[in-house]
Parts: sequence; structure tokens; C-alpha cells
Amino acid sequence: DLPLQLIETPPNTTVSVPLGDGVRIVQVILYAAREPIRGVVVDFPSASPDDVVDLSCIQTTGTNYRGEDMIPPPVELDVGQVGQLMIMVDAKATFETTGSAITRLVRILPIGLPEASITVNITNTSQSLNMTDSSDVWRLSRLKWLDSKTGLDQAKVTRPYTPIVFNSSNDGKKWVLECRGRTIT
Repeated sequence: DLPLQLIETPPNTTVSVPLGDGVRIVQVILYAAREPIRGVVVDFPSASPDDVVDLSCIQTTGTNYRGEDMIPPPVELDVGQVGQLMIMVDAKATFETTGSAITRLVRILPIGLPEASITVNITNTSQSLNMTDSSDVWRLSRLKWLDSKTGLDQAKVTRPYTPIVFNSSNDGKKWVLECRGRTIT
């Protein structure tokens, strides 16, 4: 039973994440052992805007399908319940050298309860995770779509799609719709 394993095993406060050029997910297990959890704030105090990695928690922050800041429901657990936080580690740029490492602190602040911290050691690997591929179920890369602004800019067409062109004909009496090398008048 998971709660029994959580009680018997001391919490792991350091996580190592090998990261090529893609997304990795760190799962943080929450267990309301003695008191209910009525909301959680996740903070990344060591992050900076020019960082080569981006850390976020998809249960507490994100972007909705219109590109607006998302207001997720609070993380709430009654006594004896188990929940999770998904911390997304995303490479915004390539590390300078293979084998280099970055350490980031993740602070988990349950409202009204003591905080917990996790150190995330992110190591650059030569392994490419193919940042554009979201098909690997084992590394939860599809979760990146939950906090994506891809396709919101109407001036850009998301690959592999091509723009749809809508023009009038030379005489101005007909309309022509062009898409992927085909035309409809």
C-alpha cells in the first residue's frame, strides 16, 4: 500500500534528472498523513529569466488553451489521501557542454503546514530527447501540451501545417481558396 511505503521510506530530497533537449517530469508525491492539505504553492527560488531550463508545476501554474494564465483548482487532500505534483523540467536552450550540471531548488509550501524542499540536479546528456516529439509516454512528455502557447500566434502557422490563402480572382468576381497546393474557386 502506497501510504505505508511513504511512512516507512524517508523522503527523497534530491532528484537527478538527465536532460538532453527535451522535457522531463519529476513526480512529487504528497501524503496527508496527520492533517489535510488545503492548497499548495510551488516555488522555484533559484530560477532566473536567462536560465537554460524552465521549471514549472502543472498543478499550480500554467497557460490555458487561449494563452491566458490558468487558475487551476487548489491541490486538496484529506487525511490519509495521496496526491502528486508534476514538476516539468524543460530545456529552453542547449547546455554548453555534455556532462555539465545545474542545481535548482523546488520549494513546496502547503498552506498552513510546514514547507518541504527538493533539490533537482539537472545534468546535460548527449542523448537527444527530440523536443518536438511528445509521443514518449514513459517520460510524460505529452504533459508539455498542458502549458503550451503553440499555435496561439495567428501570424504563424504551426508546423507541419501550411497557411490557407483566401484571394479574389483576377476579375474580382470569384474567390479562390488555396491550401497545400490545391485550389477551390
